[in-house]
Amino acid sequence: MDELGQQWREPREKTDAELRSNHGDLDMGNPLVTRQPKTAEGFRADGIRYVVTNSDARTQYFKGRRGKNFPSFIRFYTSLDRTKRIETFDPRDWGGKGPAVWIYDLHQPAPADQPPLTTEGHIPWTPPEL
Repeated sequence: MDELGQQWREPREKTDAELRSNHGDLDMGNPLVTRQPKTAEGFRADGIRYVVTNSDARTQYFKGRRGKNFPSFIRFYTSLDRTKRIETFDPRDWGGKGPAVWIYDLHQPAPADQPPLTTEGHIPWTPPEL
């Protein structure tokens, strides 16, 4: 298992070396967690098979100005879209609130009929009939 931390408090992307050399950054996070993602292909090459992420984590890099300051996160999430999304848990399906959660299989390419995610980080959605 590997963990990717979000640089939520930073105005721009920092390398792991920058984060690990700053006392304030060390106080704010686990120094063993990477905060600069590889692409899906890079994680696959390292032996990672599955990635679990959510719409809140993804959306912040595709809306507004934040994305241009975090290019490795844009590359990471864009590369995930080229892999198979094997499960989606969207609380809107049961009238709930909160982020959608996705599980990706890095060893399988995205099928041609895999729906793209919206800018808000959701699969285009139609409410279930009751």
